[in-house]
Amino acid sequence: MKELPCRQLPVHVVDGKRPQKSIVISDKSAIDSGKSMVLHCNGGGKKRDENRELAGCAAAWQGSHGCDEYPSAMAQEGGFRARAMGVPYIPEQRIQGLDLARLVTTNKLKRGDLFMVLVINVRKECGVYVAG
Repeated sequence: MKELPCRQLPVHVVDGKRPQKSIVISDKSAIDSGKSMVLHCNGGGKKRDENRELAGCAAAWQGSHGCDEYPSAMAQEGGFRARAMGVPYIPEQRIQGLDLARLVTTNKLKRGDLFMVLVINVRKECGVYVAG
């Protein structure tokens, strides 16, 4: 597969001014700790579910909180290499899930296709990430 310059990659924008503030902070801190911004789509379905389980998200959080992992379960780099944290399920995970589904559908991403995650409107104040 030919590698594309970053400017030609589909971009998943994670915005700290949108309601999923916990997810934005989780993604930003994972990227800042060395996780890649450029990821490969895993094609979803069974592989996505396996990645969620390997990240510790299958049964770790229930009720009003869910599990967010970065890289996400829909990325080949996800799974046991992902960093997971508890986040509010509604509305954060629903919004994030719809955003990722739209990225895949709009760009017709298939297994192995590259995409980039861009986190905006997050800053560090006194060592703590703040979204907005």
